[in-house]
Amino acid sequence: MKIRVPRYRWITTALLLFAPSLCGCASDELVARIQFLTRVVQTVQAEQQEQNKKLVGLDSELRLAWSNLFCGEKVSQLFEDVDKECSVPKETAAAPPAPNPAGSSCTTKSINPAVVDADDTHKGMFLSVMKNAPSEVLPIGPGSVRDVTPSRAKKLEHLAQSRLRTTRFLVVARTSPKDAQPEVAAAQRARLVIDKLKAMKVPEELIRRWVYRFEMSKKELADYQRDVHVGESKEVDYGVWVFRVNC
Repeated sequence: MKIRVPRYRWITTALLLFAPSLCGCASDELVARIQFLTRVVQTVQAEQQEQNKKLVGLDSELRLAWSNLFCGEKVSQLFEDVDKECSVPKETAAAPPAPNPAGSSCTTKSINPAVVDADDTHKGMFLSVMKNAPSEVLPIGPGSVRDVTPSRAKKLEHLAQSRLRTTRFLVVARTSPKDAQPEVAAAQRARLVIDKLKAMKVPEELIRRWVYRFEMSKKELADYQRDVHVGESKEVDYGVWVFRVNC
């Protein structure tokens, strides 16, 4: 019985016979090719690193442009000044002061001088300085009735959804002299709103919190009370303002 040898067997045999004679030449060419490709990869990687550096610089310039366009120079400077005033020292005396951590609170004493500088009238009219920033006002009741109504929560969610890369949120709670501990109570009202923003997928590091009893004109007071819904507190000192800024 004749045994049939597969057609490809002779090719394999030929390669095994002649491979040693080709090996030296092929190895040299392969090494040269690998060295060439390695240089190409290294060149591309170096170019990518240089491009990444340029992109970082362009990103910084873009953030600044967005800030100037959508935030405004005065508001941007206001936040910078307040952040400096609200700085807390690090553990070592030699270290420079660091800004308060995200979600921490600044108070009237540290905020008001910066607002006075930012206000064209130099009267510290905070709402006038922030008039171009999209915002929502949340009338929150005192004590156990402290809460946000469903209609207000819906408006807050809409405000929170429209975000850019540079978007930050400023939560400002007024203090009330009727509270036994005005700043503590105001901070609690601010925290209630911050928690709602977090539930709307706004990271806390994007939120500034100010406990600030700012000046209000008669018109601003009237506008606030006119906007109060049935069942909400009309006392402006229990209000919390949320501003969406791109700074």
